[in-house]
Amino acid sequence: MRLKDRVVIITGGGGDIGTATSLVFAREGAIVVVTDSRADMAERTAKLIRDGGGRVTSFGLDVLDEAAVERTFDAVFERFGCPDILVNLAGDTVIKKSVDMSVEEFDRILRLNVTGQFITARSVARRMLTRGQGGAIINIGSILGYGGTPRRAGYTSSRGAIINLTKTLAVEWALDGIRVNCVAPGWTMTKALRAAVESGGLNVDALIERTPMGRLPEVEDIANAVLFLASDESSMITGHTIPIDGGVTAYMGIGGKPSHA
Repeated sequence: MRLKDRVVIITGGGGDIGTATSLVFAREGAIVVVTDSRADMAERTAKLIRDGGGRVTSFGLDVLDEAAVERTFDAVFERFGCPDILVNLAGDTVIKKSVDMSVEEFDRILRLNVTGQFITARSVARRMLTRGQGGAIINIGSILGYGGTPRRAGYTSSRGAIINLTKTLAVEWALDGIRVNCVAPGWTMTKALRAAVESGGLNVDALIERTPMGRLPEVEDIANAVLFLASDESSMITGHTIPIDGGVTAYMGIGGKPSHA
């Protein structure tokens, strides 16, 4: 029960990684607040926790709506007290050739993936600063923040920005006891990825071969990394981004199985 009675807000909690993370936090004794742009998805995750005997509530929330974020976090404060942990999972992508991508599409991804995380982090930090007992904020990025990938200009740009946003917030709030870190998942076995594999749109065997550990991350791998950064076990870690990718970003070989390169 590493997080007993701590209040955690998870944005984007209706997706596969969000659900896994919510369940892990509930298992560790946290009071979980699940938010998602789709209220029904947030409630679906909340029901899983509730059915398991955990303490949870859910909200539909657009993280780009500053007023809605403030109302939601006020409601959390009034019911449970000041949040101890924020997990910033809300995000999206557009897969399109850069020459065909509109500025509106590019801006939408940047706003959701960067501005949305800034809005929620700022809102939670204000409450943590008022309380004066610190807290933990975990942003969710991607290993694509470390390099380029065709047809994902908005996404890779936004994930690179999250790495430096994390560093800036971490050093700004460090003396106040607020730790800010980032988890950068690799290609993770979500329902969407499995569907892409089944449709023939993704060569998963090639991805696995390219991964030094010989397998792709599962959603629980991401959730456990987030849990570590939220817990007291990481009390001296702030401003860092941890790739959960089986060694993909460490491998600089020419291709094929890393152990045979």
